[in-house]
Amino acid sequence: MEIVEDDEFRRKLIEELINGEREGIHVTDLIYCLRKAYYRKKGVKGEVDENRILAMTVGKGAHTILETGYFNEIPVEKDGIRGTIDLIKDTIVEIKTTRFNLGIKEPWIRQIKSYLAMTGKNVARIVVVDVARNTMKVYRLYFTDEEIKEHWNWMLARKEILKLSLLKDNPPPGPEYDWECRFCEYRNICKGQTRLEKVFDCDRR
Repeated sequence: MEIVEDDEFRRKLIEELINGEREGIHVTDLIYCLRKAYYRKKGVKGEVDENRILAMTVGKGAHTILETGYFNEIPVEKDGIRGTIDLIKDTIVEIKTTRFNLGIKEPWIRQIKSYLAMTGKNVARIVVVDVARNTMKVYRLYFTDEEIKEHWNWMLARKEILKLSLLKDNPPPGPEYDWECRFCEYRNICKGQTRLEKVFDCDRR
C-alpha cells in the first residue's frame, strides 16, 4: 500500500470553504472594517489563511448544530441594510463561537443592536460557545430605545460611507478595531490604514 499527501486536492477543499461575497450591504459589513468590506465587494482576492478558514469552519459547524435545534436563520432588512438573525425564541438569539474566552466582544453587541433596530425590539440573548474547551455561556442583553436609535444612526452613516467608496472606487479608512489587521486577508494590500474616526470624504484623491 502507498500513502501520499494530496496537496492539490487539499488546496481545492480550502478554496471551496471560502464563501463568495453576498449581495447587498449587510450588518457585518458595517460593524467591522469598511475597507475590508470594500475589497470584498470589489472582488479583490486576498491572502488565504488556512488556519483561520479551518477554525471558522469548525465554529460554523458548532453554530449550525445549535441553530438547527431551534429554528433556521431569519433574514431581516431595514433602510437598505441586510442581516441574518440566528434564532428567534422569546427574544432574538445570536450564537457566537470562540477559542479564547466566553466574554462578550464589542462587535457582537453592535450586531445585536442592529438586529434589535431592524425588528423593533429591546432585549436579546447571546450564546457564546468555546469550541476549544467545550463550554458555553448565555447572556441576556437589555437596551434602551435611545441606545438602539443612536447605534442605528451610526450604521446608516457607515452604510453611506461604504456606498460612496464603492461608487467612486476609493477605499474608505479602516479598520474599526486595532486587532482586525492581524487576521485580515487584505492586510498586505491596504497596509493597515488608520482607524475610522470621522465621516469619510469620498471626493478626496
